Amino acid sequence: MRSSTYITTSKRPIKMLTFFTKIIPTILPILVLFSNHVKCKDTNLTSFATTIATYSPPSAIGPKDTITVQNKQLYKQSTNAKFYLKGIAFPDPPPSTPYNAQGWIDMLHQLHNLQTPYNAVRIYRMDPKTDYSEFFNEAAKLGVYVMVPLTSAQGKGVINRDAASPKKCYTRSLFRYGKSCIRNYIHYPNVIAGLIGNEVMNSVQTWISAPCVKAYGRDLKTWMRYEVKKGAIPRVLPLVYAAQNTGLGAAASPARDSLKQS
Repeated sequence: MRSSTYITTSKRPIKMLTFFTKIIPTILPILVLFSNHVKCKDTNLTSFATTIATYSPPSAIGPKDTITVQNKQLYKQSTNAKFYLKGIAFPDPPPSTPYNAQGWIDMLHQLHNLQTPYNAVRIYRMDPKTDYSEFFNEAAKLGVYVMVPLTSAQGKGVINRDAASPKKCYTRSLFRYGKSCIRNYIHYPNVIAGLIGNEVMNSVQTWISAPCVKAYGRDLKTWMRYEVKKGAIPRVLPLVYAAQNTGLGAAASPARDSLKQS
């Protein structure tokens, strides 16, 4: 699958995953701020200081503040104005750790108190059977949108990146898993998008699973449109595929090697 989902910045489209870098929360505001003001080896310290001085937290998100996609641009429904997303990766707890609503909320407030200039977080692991209402509602009060996963690292929500057959890499259980995720999360207006895959095609061998990722996204969109017509869900959730943040990465390395040898 060659097509990618893009988010618009103030200057040019940039791949979704470039907004989300795993970084230590204690140094998070410095890294995010510098990422906007460092070009090559020259640091614009004046602009950096201005950003800190003029920081203002985002406004609370209401029922009509959902984000839609129009001509590959993001728009806020309430104002019909373009929406510019500044997102960070939400700290990922250990796999065996159960969901702790207060812990997740405390992390949101920590980022808020640090005056981190962001308006969205990406969650890597969630359970569609879990009630995240406390977290979503608190994030909305703080003006934070949430990008949710529609796959999992194990179990029924896995895309088998090593299988070419749709019956093996895109199963019925995966489709049911995605639908349950959407049913759980879509009623919160600050859920901005759902991720249908995270670095699935990260090598030459795993590109055989690309049609499965594309089919998964296609089927979820078709199902959501049908559910909206029935009145079962309020909207069609934008879908995103997260590619490697270093470009094609491993999938392009053989090509680079062959060019070097020629």
